[in-house]
Amino acid sequence: MLRLVLLLLFAAATVPAVAAAPPAKRHLAWVGTGVQSERGAPPSRWRIHLIFDGQGNARIDYPSLHCGGVLIRRSQHGAIVRYREHIRYGRGTCIDGGTVTAWRRGNRLFWRWSGVNTRFPGIRARATLVLSRHRGR
Repeated sequence: MLRLVLLLLFAAATVPAVAAAPPAKRHLAWVGTGVQSERGAPPSRWRIHLIFDGQGNARIDYPSLHCGGVLIRRSQHGAIVRYREHIRYGRGTCIDGGTVTAWRRGNRLFWRWSGVNTRFPGIRARATLVLSRHRGR
């Protein structure tokens, strides 16, 4: 637990300022490629599509893995926002219950996934997504 607290404090201190949250009337769409790593296996790469709603939650899709679901906002510490991922379709391909940590810098969204609270605690993933489009309601 102490390691996690120290890691979060270090991450918060080293992450540059993030732009303010988008207005509630807009949806932000992001796209990118994720990279997953686990011990003893080569890294795997896959596409991510992410659309935030006006309440700070998001719909996430992994088109190349044929799965996706929702990100539910759990907490925010400065520029860093933590989400719990709930896979709604393709559960045989994707892991349900992971923790996503994200922060924004300009038109880029930095994304980290951890399986610590899942059946696969050693799996980690990361991605850099770019702002794809604004969609008004």
